[in-house]
Amino acid sequence: AAMDESCFAAVFLRPFSVLNLNKTKFRGMTNMNIINFFENEHQAMLMEKISQCDWSAARFLVELLQKGTFRETLGGWGELYLLMDGENLVSFATSSGQDAVRDESLTPWIGFVYTAPEYRGHRHAGKILTHAEVQAANRGYSKIYIATDHVGLYEKYGYVYQENRIDCWGSDQRVLYKNLEVKMRSIKSMEEKYLLPSLELVETVFTEHSDAEEGKLVRRLVEEIRRRRV
Repeated sequence: AAMDESCFAAVFLRPFSVLNLNKTKFRGMTNMNIINFFENEHQAMLMEKISQCDWSAARFLVELLQKGTFRETLGGWGELYLLMDGENLVSFATSSGQDAVRDESLTPWIGFVYTAPEYRGHRHAGKILTHAEVQAANRGYSKIYIATDHVGLYEKYGYVYQENRIDCWGSDQRVLYKNLEVKMRSIKSMEEKYLLPSLELVETVFTEHSDAEEGKLVRRLVEEIRRRRV
């Protein structure tokens, strides 16, 4: 499945969200952005928001975070990504070495996928999935897995059924995977079509920005993005 343009923007253009763009209105821009729990200074607030979700697994996730056993439990490494709409929690998911289906030959996994009821039906989970997939690909993984009892949910995002397995809780789970090499080829195509022209436009707009410091920051961000592509 091709990566949609909104997901592409969320992944690649998010660095520009640090700027104060109140002076200019951009059609289609929202307050939503993806954050990494472990890189955020408001972890207590984020855990409180997760604990309020109408899902028992969310409370188990908070327990792991509070006890400091999150990464130990999930195969030695893991990240928690949250899609935020301002201060509202939209969606979240984990990416880790292991998940409920324990098999060291299958790694990494996406788990704890959740979207708040009021935000469902808009494919927001796809933004979190895409972010986790890109991060996994950047770590050098060519596949990523999900264990679920849902049929047809993750297939919409390009996941393919592999087999049924019993998880660590004794429940029968469908194991799905996604080929990340296909994902990265799609991203490369999107880069050529959208990112590079966007960088040129952003750099041009802010070269003569009324706030000199913001203009310098934009140029540094553009240079950093270009450097990482080399």
